[in-house]
Amino acid sequence: MEKHKEEIKWCSMKYLWKISDSVNSLFPKHLRPAFSSPYNLRSAFLKCKDKLDFLRRSGVYKLACQDCNSVYVGSTGRKFMDRMKEHRRAFIRNMPEKSNFAKHLIEFGHWSDFEIVPCHFASKGRYLDTLECLEIFNYKRNRDVDLMNHGLGEVAIEIAIYKRTKTEATAISERSETII
Repeated sequence: MEKHKEEIKWCSMKYLWKISDSVNSLFPKHLRPAFSSPYNLRSAFLKCKDKLDFLRRSGVYKLACQDCNSVYVGSTGRKFMDRMKEHRRAFIRNMPEKSNFAKHLIEFGHWSDFEIVPCHFASKGRYLDTLECLEIFNYKRNRDVDLMNHGLGEVAIEIAIYKRTKTEATAISERSETII
């Protein structure tokens, strides 16, 4: 008499230490997990990307004061690296008219490492301007952060909000007319 041997099937799972050990006992005899490491050589190399990669791109960025909760949101169609140098130069040469960020640091005697944090990558144009307006708007809504942006950014935000509310109001009125 021939014994019917059940074929074992394997399923691949990431090994998550204690969790994987306890899950292993829950599988039926004909189904076995094959654990693999969540870390591999490829992921180790991907994490070692050069910091300068993003500094050579353009887009919307954030600069934060290290002494208070103030933030400056800006955009550049050039390299982030070039714009960062301009902010630093305005601070070192005591030229607050060249940079709102430098103006804040000079006026309050604060300090920054001038580390640009990219928010969005984009080329120069309307799309970049829109992304900057949206980012400024998001920071304006956040009551825990003081925004250093002054001037045209605020006007652009007000225009964007007006246009958005106007189009939303039009869309709502059109929907209500079709319902009635």
